[in-house]
Amino acid sequence: MMTAFTGKITLAKERLKKDAHYSEQKMEEALGTISLVKDLSMQLLTLSKGGVPADKRVTQLSELADKAASFILGGSNIQHSISSPDDLPACLVDRGMITQVFNNILINAMEAMPGGGVIRIMLETIVLEKNTSLPLNGGTYVAIKIVDTGAGIPEETLESIFTPFYTTKREGNGLGLATALSIIKKHKGFIDVESTIGEGTTFFIYLPTLKEKPETGASLEGEDEKTLSQGMGEKILFMDDNKDIRECTAEMLEIAGYEVEPAADGKEAIALYKNALSRNEPFYAVILDLTITGKMGGQEVLKELLRIDPDVKAIVASGYNTDPVMRDYRSYGFKGIVTKPYSIDELRRAIDKVISNG
Repeated sequence: MMTAFTGKITLAKERLKKDAHYSEQKMEEALGTISLVKDLSMQLLTLSKGGVPADKRVTQLSELADKAASFILGGSNIQHSISSPDDLPACLVDRGMITQVFNNILINAMEAMPGGGVIRIMLETIVLEKNTSLPLNGGTYVAIKIVDTGAGIPEETLESIFTPFYTTKREGNGLGLATALSIIKKHKGFIDVESTIGEGTTFFIYLPTLKEKPETGASLEGEDEKTLSQGMGEKILFMDDNKDIRECTAEMLEIAGYEVEPAADGKEAIALYKNALSRNEPFYAVILDLTITGKMGGQEVLKELLRIDPDVKAIVASGYNTDPVMRDYRSYGFKGIVTKPYSIDELRRAIDKVISNG
């Protein structure tokens, strides 16, 4: 449902005349709202299913923290600073998940300082021995401290802040810090907190550094910011059993410069792929919805496509980021991933990545 909504708003925005400022602004607001709904859904899935990082990228955490702080605190009455050594080692993380951790902590800090204040983010490299007092294995970690000058957290509340659905806020849902804890644990890290009433709160995060060359296909930092390719009429096979999503995504891909052949189920997708091969007009890439109600889903379809063509460049699409296929899509033969709801740029990025890796 969110994918169809996002697709329709995105298409309307793309088709607007340049002077339709008000309409474009409202569509941006609608997309922002659905982004929050997506985040909430992912937090619920992470807590209930124990979501594992699916899209790990070699990342400098100082830059990720800086972007999160600028986004969350921009325009507020709170000053922030970031300090980090020049030789801070990189980490292999799911950037969306770790950004969510920073966002959740920064939002809490901001709400604790309604009259303004200061947030300091400090990063450093530490080496832990095997017998460390922290619940971590020995090795090299990036240690992050996020310090605010807010009102502080009472001791009786401090014991429960990582508990799902525990909240002292009138409109809170109690998911933010519980999700942060789950995400950091899944990255083999640790998170803790200290607070003093009237002085402020400090969060401590430890994440293991990149010890060796990342796995084949791991994305590199900055990949999201590179110029995305515009298609030149290459053919894309797109499978989804939802009619709205098929129509929206097909048009989004056409705006991105591709020719699209939609399929409603696995049987139709396989037939289209075979037909294209027989005409010596293979598909540039294939995007397969993971779950097709009552019929072959993306995983089963890809098994057949790999038998027909071992070089098939397939992208898995789903909103269920906790599914084993989404968590480790390369092991199932997929070359890329898009998480619903997605935008035109996210589709472009997934296709670019699959083609460049191929």
